[in-house]
Amino acid sequence: MNRARIGLVFALLGLVAAPRRAAADPRAGSSPHPSPTAALPMAGAQSPWSADSEGAIADEARAQRFFELGKQAIASGRFAEARQNFEASLVRVPRVAAAFNLAIAYRGIGMPVESYETLTRIERGIYGPVREDRRDQIRQLAKEAQHDIAYLDLRVTGGGASSVLVKIDGQDVGTLDPTGTLVVPLNPGSRSLRVSGEGLQPIDKQVNPKPGEKLTLSLLLVPVPADDRTRSVERSSVLQSPWFWLGAGVVVAGAAVTTAVVVSSSGTRDPVSDPTFGVTTTSVRFH
Repeated sequence: MNRARIGLVFALLGLVAAPRRAAADPRAGSSPHPSPTAALPMAGAQSPWSADSEGAIADEARAQRFFELGKQAIASGRFAEARQNFEASLVRVPRVAAAFNLAIAYRGIGMPVESYETLTRIERGIYGPVREDRRDQIRQLAKEAQHDIAYLDLRVTGGGASSVLVKIDGQDVGTLDPTGTLVVPLNPGSRSLRVSGEGLQPIDKQVNPKPGEKLTLSLLLVPVPADDRTRSVERSSVLQSPWFWLGAGVVVAGAAVTTAVVVSSSGTRDPVSDPTFGVTTTSVRFH
């Protein structure tokens, strides 16, 4: 983000109200989230708030705290820290202001995909009502974020698998037929691509799209050699066999006995007889 963009961001911080604080005087108006001061009962009076209400008040306070930390971070250009705080605020109480600033933080750390998705959810009212005179500004920011999104047009052929799984940076992004295509939105920068499927040799690639770039990648899927699949099945069968585990148990037990003998030979006290069960045990003395 350049300084002009950051200046616009700071100007827009005030466009949407911060997480609402309820009025201290309940008579001043109803609010779905009463303030912590309004929740305090008078001395000797029974609290009118249920456990659920108290939990909501605590969540509201935490959400407000994370929101304030996020504002401080974004004002200093610490977008990664701002992202963490705004996400923590939204988890506790969904608010348009926190979501809006989270979208700005995403842009600041090169994540236009998440920024665009967050702004479109704001416009749909997922985080609460949005004033009509602010929608054009939200749409404009969403358009700018969308302009920075890169796209990967992935095409695969061959292989013979019924479906192919596609991962970007370890995250599932979709599946496609062996002769199909998949268009994946990407954040700019270096991304790890993995394409895999049952009976196929996995393919790993690095892609490095620029903002707004559209990449086309064609991959030839290659089946796993028959010999490799046979060895894999045989190894799996051996590991699942009860005789394998029985044999492994015998080996482990034998090792335990050997260890006990070695430890005992390093120095022992006189045998001690168990008065209840009549079993003679040996206390090991370590030097």
